Amino acid sequence: GAMARDTFMANMRTVHNVGLDNDVKTGLYIQTVRQDVAFRRPTDAEIRYEMYLSLAFGFKQLSFFTWFTPVNRSEPFSDGIISADGKPNAHYETIKAINHEILAIGETLVKCDALEIYLNGETWGQPSIPEDFFVQPTDQKNYTVSFLRHKETGRNYLMVVNNDFSRKQTVTLAFDKAITSLHEVSRVDGSLKALPMDGQKLTLELAAGDGMLIALPEGYDHYAPADTSDPSADTNLAALPGASVSATTSQGANGYYIDL
Repeated sequence: GAMARDTFMANMRTVHNVGLDNDVKTGLYIQTVRQDVAFRRPTDAEIRYEMYLSLAFGFKQLSFFTWFTPVNRSEPFSDGIISADGKPNAHYETIKAINHEILAIGETLVKCDALEIYLNGETWGQPSIPEDFFVQPTDQKNYTVSFLRHKETGRNYLMVVNNDFSRKQTVTLAFDKAITSLHEVSRVDGSLKALPMDGQKLTLELAAGDGMLIALPEGYDHYAPADTSDPSADTNLAALPGASVSATTSQGANGYYIDL
């Protein structure tokens, strides 16, 4: 009935740091089975929490301990995702739903590095959100924020995870003035859905242990603050960090057209 959050978080941080420092993918096991004399099977919300927190820490492979319930073992296992006689258990549908969500956002996440991870409220030995971070808390509710950066496009993302796996939370975040729009990466099909903002604030309703992946505006880069000064006439705008060139219509001649 308890969880050693300090060592749990420290372990995830250690693996995250080693993976990031060496540019290798990381993976872990999600506990989904009961070992009758050692540990219980987590609730659906606890399983969701461990899966989404793993994504926030940059893990790329999530395996299950266990998918099928082990049999003929010295340890007394029971109540896996699939029972010993091959039938789905009660939590199978929940696991299937979470897997579909992760598959949808995974096309983006798999190409992102989790570069900064902070906790708000209770931190369990982890760093809290620094004052110069692009998003600031408005209360002391318990959640994790993770800054992710796409390795190919450079686009910035934020993952928010509800650290309370017993109840839902309403989380309000205050964003830097340079961030004027936000989009959720859909957990249905991976598309971008505009999120309503109140000035620079965003309010999220997160179920117990739930998480959300948010895309920051194209061109914004937490690691390359925008230069608001006017460039000189000979500056190649397209070569600037975070530059994005687009057009809605195109007119050209002699074989020269913008690529829409």
